[in-house]
Amino acid sequence: MYSVLLVEDEPIELNTLKQYVNWSGLGIDHVYTARGSRSALASIAEHEPDILITDIQMPGLSGIELAKLVREEGYTCKIVFLTGYDRFEYAKAAIQVQAEDYLLKPFQVEEVETLVRRMIDKIKSERQNSQVQEFVFGRILEEICKGDRLEIPVETKKAFPSGALSLVGFYDLPRESGHQLQEHSLLLHAFSYELLHFAIFSCGSSVEQPLHELSKALPKHTVAVYYKNAVPLEQLHQSCTQLLQCQDTLFFGVEHSVCEYETLSVRQHEGSSVPAPQRDDILRCLLNGDAGQMCVLLKAYLGCYYNTSKKNCLQGAYSLFLYLKDHIQQHTLSDLIRSKLIAEKPEPDILRCRSYDAVLDGLTRYLTDCCEVFQREQYDYFVNWTKQYIAQHYADACSAEEIAGALGLSANYLRRRFKTMTGQTILEHVTEVRLSKAAEFLKSRRLKVKEVGILVGYENISYFTQLFSKKYGVTPNEYKRMV
Repeated sequence: MYSVLLVEDEPIELNTLKQYVNWSGLGIDHVYTARGSRSALASIAEHEPDILITDIQMPGLSGIELAKLVREEGYTCKIVFLTGYDRFEYAKAAIQVQAEDYLLKPFQVEEVETLVRRMIDKIKSERQNSQVQEFVFGRILEEICKGDRLEIPVETKKAFPSGALSLVGFYDLPRESGHQLQEHSLLLHAFSYELLHFAIFSCGSSVEQPLHELSKALPKHTVAVYYKNAVPLEQLHQSCTQLLQCQDTLFFGVEHSVCEYETLSVRQHEGSSVPAPQRDDILRCLLNGDAGQMCVLLKAYLGCYYNTSKKNCLQGAYSLFLYLKDHIQQHTLSDLIRSKLIAEKPEPDILRCRSYDAVLDGLTRYLTDCCEVFQREQYDYFVNWTKQYIAQHYADACSAEEIAGALGLSANYLRRRFKTMTGQTILEHVTEVRLSKAAEFLKSRRLKVKEVGILVGYENISYFTQLFSKKYGVTPNEYKRMV
């Protein structure tokens, strides 16, 4: 839609223009009025109308003088004069102030509508041409930045006579914030390249003005790196490449959200080796439900990648995540725990994290949530694991020390936990399993009592007989004859 300002000192003629012309039908959604040049200047400054229709003969400043001031202030509105005199001097003056046309009084409403329609068509055409030109120049600037265009077209050099632009790279800029860049009056072109969102401004020697304005609109966590001084057209590619080299530095965090490239210490990659046992320690804390210690170990683990590249950090973090996930699934015998972990705890999208802090926070939240599940269900997990281990290894020693070592726990801690949950000691449960298995073997009648004792872990036949008799009230031989 478009807007028009009507300037006329005669009230009747002003009302006729405003009331009888079908402005909405012409695509005009705002019609402003003024009774003189001074109030017209104030209205132009406030509303910046697309079309100015003004009388020439007015008290004070004439319409010609008003038009000169409008052009001197840089306004590009289409100017149409109203006059009762068809004079050559007026036509000449109209040309000097770049007026589009004039209407002779008295005029018909249809004449006004025809002229305004022509003005709107011209505005549309100019805007389309301007948008096409801006798009073309923007694409050329982008290609220069990326190194896809080695020769700078003559038309581009003419479009930027100063030969210097302001270049900013925004890191971690949310997609929805891109339109705020596009709306900035000084922006020439914006584009994404790897992890930076580049913005090229036409502010000449300094970019501080648009950055100051954008800092109020963009999210607070947005990080920008820029050149304090203007960048020549010929150096755009080199400068763009230099800003891209800051990505690792920006990924691991900088002290300020807006950084001058000249003062930014570009991160140098260093090697990193993360001891594998750290992963086991983190897993052990996770299964124990010890969130506090797990967070300490996790921070130390990721800290080993702090002096490397973003790529190495993400790969290391994702490798740890897969390791823990795989072992959680292997060690979690309880279907209840497994289902809760899958249903309640969404996995972090580590490879899409755009900062070191986001990686650490995402893993910490996810693993802390997993810890809470294990903490709530910890008795089921450790006791079930212990029972299954005994069921598979009852013929072996099956000591509390052996089982606790496999779980990464202390033997005394496991003894207390097992006793609290089952009411039995681990030794009592081992004995119960062995004797139940012995009873099954004796039912076959093919094995001797001594052979059965050895199969269930008792080489001392007397001790086996004593335990069996205590449980079943008969000796193994008697039980064998009875069944």
